[in-house]
Amino acid sequence: FLKRTALHTLCEEGGITKDNWEGSAIAIPQADLDATEQDVLATMRFLLDNGATVDAKNHWKETPLMRLLTGRDCPLMVQELYSRGADSRLKSIKDLYPHGTALCYAAHYGRVKSLKWMIENDLLLSDEANIKDALRWANRSHNSEPPGGAKWNATIARRKEEHKVEAIRLLKSWLGNSGTTKRKALAKEISTQSEEDWWRRMSGIVEDVQNKMESE
Repeated sequence: FLKRTALHTLCEEGGITKDNWEGSAIAIPQADLDATEQDVLATMRFLLDNGATVDAKNHWKETPLMRLLTGRDCPLMVQELYSRGADSRLKSIKDLYPHGTALCYAAHYGRVKSLKWMIENDLLLSDEANIKDALRWANRSHNSEPPGGAKWNATIARRKEEHKVEAIRLLKSWLGNSGTTKRKALAKEISTQSEEDWWRRMSGIVEDVQNKMESE
């Protein structure tokens, strides 16, 4: 009924997510967090190499990229999905909170590292309209009540608020004249890269990028 694939589940829940343990009484060594992240990335590649659909949609039209940003902040996994053809322009249905593109999910959940990478590398997501939409969801982000003691909850809430502020600051830096300048620089950078370059292999939207550049 929910149409959730193995890739959806892995992206959101696979391994030890930092959200679940940071600030808790149980100290998880950074080396262990890094190792589990690499394990999840390897499993993601295995699924994609064996027929998993990179843009599979669940009942709410969410893609694995959206669920990834719901569960964790890992630019390497974001890049892997892009490299397999993930379409960042897809939107989830409006019955969800949040809803919209993957950029909206990154903004709402405070995935600052992934948010920064997507804005700085995906010309189709960094336009003014998409930035404003993501900013709206960043502003509407709120702290849920995580399980644990008062100290843990306070630590989690403080960290999430810091991420929210940072996400809003980052998004605002791509508005107005500053955003226009950054988009032109990004378009120029993309246009000078070779056909074999990694960015051009990231998705099937190269023609759309070129058309967007020509219209500016």
